[in-house]
Amino acid sequence: MGVRGAQAPTGIEKMTVDFGLLAPSGYRKDIVRTFKLEPKPDIFNRRLVVDGWGAPGRIGKEGDLEFFLYQDGLLVYFDKDGAQATSMIFTLPQPLPPAETRPAQPPPQR
Repeated sequence: MGVRGAQAPTGIEKMTVDFGLLAPSGYRKDIVRTFKLEPKPDIFNRRLVVDGWGAPGRIGKEGDLEFFLYQDGLLVYFDKDGAQATSMIFTLPQPLPPAETRPAQPPPQR
């Protein structure tokens, strides 16, 4: 289910709610699976996201867009400048895989 423009909450361009979850007890159509907000410009900037949700568990890039991933179930995409949130996806908590680690560089040979 999605609403856009004047039907969306103030400050939001588009809001989408996905229902339905397959649980061990069967399909539950009344459970919210994801909740996506596409805010208007200058509503959720990078600083406000960090002040509200804290430091992200992971920071990544998808194409030119940077994103924050929170273990509590929030994924935030930012614009090309990295200043304004363009999409905020709320979902069930997401266990984060271990961070990729790069092997230590050996000291220079003398």
